[in-house]
Amino acid sequence: MSDSVTIVPGAGCLAVAGDPTTVRCSAGIPKILARLGNGRDTFRTLVPFAGSVEGDDGDDTFLVGEAAGTTASRILYAGHNGEDTTSYALSSAAAGVTVRLDFAFNDGRPAEGTRPADQDNIQTENIIGSSFGDTLTGDALGNTITPGRGRDTVSGGAGNDVIDVQDGQAENSVRCDGGTADRAIADRVAVDTVNADCETITRAA
Repeated sequence: MSDSVTIVPGAGCLAVAGDPTTVRCSAGIPKILARLGNGRDTFRTLVPFAGSVEGDDGDDTFLVGEAAGTTASRILYAGHNGEDTTSYALSSAAAGVTVRLDFAFNDGRPAEGTRPADQDNIQTENIIGSSFGDTLTGDALGNTITPGRGRDTVSGGAGNDVIDVQDGQAENSVRCDGGTADRAIADRVAVDTVNADCETITRAA
């Protein structure tokens, strides 16, 4: 396990000689609790685990969905203060992800092969989807939702949202839902169908 600051190894882990920012753990890690602190932090998840990753002040970014293997993840990603983003742009799954900003452990990649579906809990203002058909749903705050390529289903929720579906492909559904100043940025060539509840619709050139 590596960090940008010194790690004090706990039970089952040993310091790496010459590198105080890395420890090696021989025992399985049942749970990880990471508190990123203030500042503009980035946390990238490469292995599945159970636990939580929490930011504080600052605009944090969580890079998720890359973990390989046959184990699903069950992680709370909470940005707290600041404008925080969860990105599935590097997702290892061969299908779209589902994210609902509803404070429940029901987010992440679908089941694939022998790996069960992830059961993450995403609590950030902004969402970036995968390269496949995602289902992304915002909350009562102002969200920025960028689904990526694929035939996506996007719902903004009750806040004033920005939904950017410029990806050269037609989407399945784009709704802004509540809010009084929602904006959708859509493809002109792919002719994305955007619901009339989006107050402003901008078509890319």
